[in-house]
Amino acid sequence: MMGSTASISSNVLSFSQAQRLRAASRRMSADEVHADILEAIFDQRLIPGQVLTAVWIGRAYRVSRGTVAHVMERLSLAGLIEKRSGRVARLITLDAAALAQTVQARRHAERCIAVALAGNLGNAQISALRALALRERQYAERQEVAIAIRLANEFHAKLAELTGNKPLIRFYTPLVALNSLAMAHQPDSTLAMKMWQTRLALTEALVQGAAEKAERWVEHLMQQVSTQLSQRN
Repeated sequence: MMGSTASISSNVLSFSQAQRLRAASRRMSADEVHADILEAIFDQRLIPGQVLTAVWIGRAYRVSRGTVAHVMERLSLAGLIEKRSGRVARLITLDAAALAQTVQARRHAERCIAVALAGNLGNAQISALRALALRERQYAERQEVAIAIRLANEFHAKLAELTGNKPLIRFYTPLVALNSLAMAHQPDSTLAMKMWQTRLALTEALVQGAAEKAERWVEHLMQQVSTQLSQRN
């Protein structure tokens, strides 16, 4: 098992004062709150096993109950929190066996997505995917690991969304999120910070309508994921 249990009060202490001031300076959207919490998880300021409450999110970000509920639902669907009640949850913990299973299942899902999208992307969709990969590159080159991992997670969430296949999206989303969480806990993120190149190459194969080429890039990506995650302590 990874991580330890923390008290509810420790949540506030796990965010920097600057972050709390930033959150308080204006009303944040649900997407912004979700992204900020993901970065805190991937940056290990919120740790596996830690309690996360609706009350704390609402106070920390000064957002409505509806926004808080939306954020917690997204975190739950991604498999990153385990709800204990409607307003209290605990960040997920991972073990090696569960992680290996997510990688294996994700490999199959990635291939399905690549085949479905090859040659079927519009200009706006292509631009969105390229922009995410290039933004990931920007933060990876700065060694801002948590943000780079969050953007990688968003890239794959966007791929799934573009299929329009809701059952596939529900199956795939937690696989990517849990891989991202495990990757954030690696002792060496060197390989993870180069994976934007594979995502960009995958995008270009999809644009070209080259399904077999896209599948090869998917396999390369999953080999990178497996290699990176093999470093886990």
